[in-house]
Formats: sequence, structure tokens, C-alpha cells
Amino acid sequence: MVDTVCNDTTTYNDTIYNRATNIMKRRRQLSLISVLLLAMLPALADVSREKSDAAKAVAQQNESVAAEMRETARQDQLIEEKLNARLARVESLGKVEVEVTAGLVTLSGLVDDQPDRALAAQLAGKLENVVAVNNRLQIDTALDRRLAPVLVDGLMRLKRLVMTLPLLLVAAVIIFVADWLGRLIRRWQWPYRNFRNPFLADLLRQALRLALLGAGILVALNLLGATALVSAVLGAAGIVGLALGFAFKDLVENYIAGILLSLRQPFAPHDHVVIEGHEGRVAALTSRATSLITLDGNHLRLPNALVFKSVILNYSRNPVRQLNFDIEIPMAEDIANTQQLILAALGNTPGFSIRRRPQCWFVN
Repeated sequence: MVDTVCNDTTTYNDTIYNRATNIMKRRRQLSLISVLLLAMLPALADVSREKSDAAKAVAQQNESVAAEMRETARQDQLIEEKLNARLARVESLGKVEVEVTAGLVTLSGLVDDQPDRALAAQLAGKLENVVAVNNRLQIDTALDRRLAPVLVDGLMRLKRLVMTLPLLLVAAVIIFVADWLGRLIRRWQWPYRNFRNPFLADLLRQALRLALLGAGILVALNLLGATALVSAVLGAAGIVGLALGFAFKDLVENYIAGILLSLRQPFAPHDHVVIEGHEGRVAALTSRATSLITLDGNHLRLPNALVFKSVILNYSRNPVRQLNFDIEIPMAEDIANTQQLILAALGNTPGFSIRRRPQCWFVN
């Protein structure tokens, strides 16, 4: 009996000991877990803070994107309103449709011609914040739409012509009077009577006529309100003159040669000359050519450039001229008597110089 009680007591003590041991183990484990949790709390706090910061950054980014989209939409609307207002001012662009997306302007619809299409794209491209212009405008080929502007434009031009007809008549009268005065001055002879060079006087008369005609044309253009055209003509005169100088090189060369011939005067009117093998009397010297009347009565025109470069033989410049004649006589004739007869005949001929009497030689 005593042994049984002792055994039971021992077993009970072992059980209590085991439970106590387990409790101590669990407490150690809980203490270790607590220590680990306490060690991990800062890291968990950092992770939580980072997640919170990331969430805030994402929220701010989304808000920024949303604000940017709202600003872009506002700018697109503003661009569309401004462009529609500008297009409405042009009658031919009133039906153009405008669509703006993120600064990209898309034009669609129908226009009358290619200049209107280019004008619409130009107006769109000048607006602020426009990235690019997508021009999808098509040219309207409908007959009624194409014909109506032509008729309206023709009527407007006809109306302007009728309104400016008096000015056109006055301008035409001014040009006619200037040309008439130029021709009248060219026919005058008394202002140039003291000119020793008739060729230079003729060139001067022609220059005065052209100057009067040019002045009349400029006054007429100014009367018609074509001042821009007058300025353009005067400004382009140098360039046009240079181009014409290359294009009409021979003509300009002949004109300059005519001026130089007039100044140097290698011959006078009615002079007997030989130029480049052509013999005759000088009839006229114009701005382009020298006119000769050949000994057989033909009219010959030589370019002034050729005359200026050629060797000129002028028989009339020196009043004294030596002429040589070859006469064949039979051998049976008396040579001395024949010589006296020839000298007597030449001596009685008018026009021979007194200083240099005629001479006669016989050659076998």
C-alpha cells in the first residue's frame, strides 16, 4: 500500500515537473519572439513609411498628370477658339473645320483653291502652343462653287476698270504728249546748228526723245497709283540693264561704237570712204549702223562695231589727192609729143592743185 502511494506521488511530481518545464520553454520562446519582434519593429516602420511615401508620390504624380491634362485641354480649346475666329475673318475659309488634340491642329473641309488651303495652314501654324498642323483640306471642284467666284471677280475688275477709265485716259494722253514732244524735239534743227558733229546731234535728239517718253510713262504710272511698280522698275533697271547687256551684246556694242564714232568723227556726211573693202559715200550714222551709198548707187549698212574696229580710208578728209592713171599707147607714137599732150590736157582740167603739177612717166 505504501509502495503504491509512493509511486503515485512520484508520477505526480514528474508530471508537474514536466509541465513546469514546458511552461518555461514556452516562456523562453515567447521572450525570443518578443525580442525578434522588437528588433523588427524599426524595419517594419521603415517599410510602412516607404509604402506611405510611395503612395503619396503616386498620388501627387496622378494629380500632376491630371492637372497637365486639364491645362492641355484648356490650351487646345483656346487654340481652337482663336483659330476659328481668325478663319471666320476670311470669307473663303469660313467653312473650315478645326480639331485640336494636344497641340496638333487638324484642318478639314473644302476650300476654293490651293492658296486658300495654304493660307489656312499658315494661320494655324502662327498660333502659340501649336505643335504641328495636319492639313486635310480638299479643293472644292463643284462647278457652281468654282464659277461663282470667277464671275464675281470679273464683275469687280470690270467695275474697277470703269471707275479708273478717266485716269487711264489721262495717263494715255500724258504718254502721247510726251512721245509727241520727243518727236518734235527730234525734228528741230535750230538748237543744233552750232554742232559741228551732226551724228552726235542726232544721238542727242534721240536721247532727249527717249528721256521724255520715259518721264511720261513714269508720270502716268504714278497717276494710276502704281508707285510700287515705279519703284520696282527703277530698282530693277540696273539688273535688267545688266541682263540685257549680256543678252544683246552685239546691239549694245554697236550702240557704244556709234557714240564713240560720233565723238571721234573719223568721217563726215558725204565723205568718200573705204571701210572693210566697202567703198562709198557716208549717208548717215545711226545708233546701230553706218549707212553708205556705194559708187554704183546701192545702199549699204555696216554695223558700227565693225566700222569702229576696221581700217577706214577717207578720201574726203584731205582736199588734196593723188590719182594715178595707166594709159597704153602704141610704140609707133611720138612719146614726147604724147607726154606734152597729156600734161596740157591735165593742166586745163579744173580741180588740180597748183602746188603739185601733173606728172607723166612712160614705162616699157
